[in-house]
Amino acid sequence: MAERQSEHRQKLETIVIESNCKAQSRGQWFAFVLALMVIGGGVYLLAQGKSVQGFSAIIIALASLIGALVYSHTEQKKERERRLRPFPQAPRPRRPDPNSN
Repeated sequence: MAERQSEHRQKLETIVIESNCKAQSRGQWFAFVLALMVIGGGVYLLAQGKSVQGFSAIIIALASLIGALVYSHTEQKKERERRLRPFPQAPRPRRPDPNSN
């Protein structure tokens, strides 16, 4: 019974990990397509003679992509550091002082 429970839990963990990877990949693709659309819109605005709006759209899209990349990198680094930290030790019980009567 314990072996079946362990096998079941491992299957569930595998499903969760795979679905998280797929969701993360899907999100990256959506962000890529959205960024391309915004950059394309900026290029279109530049071609129409609206240089301020066109450059603004391109810069905002690139800044958002770079910001997301930096944020993701720092969060992953924090997570790795947190996992490397040892577990906190429980405080040792204090022994009564024999001289404190």
